[in-house]
Amino acid sequence: MEIIIKTKNLELTEALELVVTKKIGVLKKFLAGASATMVVELERDNKHRHKGDVFLVELIMTAPGRKSVAKHHSDDLLASLAQAKKEMELELTKYKDKKIGERREARKSRKE
Repeated sequence: MEIIIKTKNLELTEALELVVTKKIGVLKKFLAGASATMVVELERDNKHRHKGDVFLVELIMTAPGRKSVAKHHSDDLLASLAQAKKEMELELTKYKDKKIGERREARKSRKE
């Protein structure tokens, strides 16, 4: 799985890149054998806010025949990243279970 990190209104430091790669790299286990690309968009939105920054994290996973998107925003960048990762895990778990179920049903029908 290829991980592409994009930022907007935010500087991509080595430490931030390492944290993102480490957290998102865990999702590889859901895409075993599939050639997938994960685009991680990190954005600091300070428009129309009276206090502080709001961070938006968007994960876009593209695989053959599948595209999933997970978004989350909060005051903390790492918290947003963790929540978006959880959302993506749920989507990928559903996708993986569906694929396994399809294969099992196909095998049952061949035996009959």
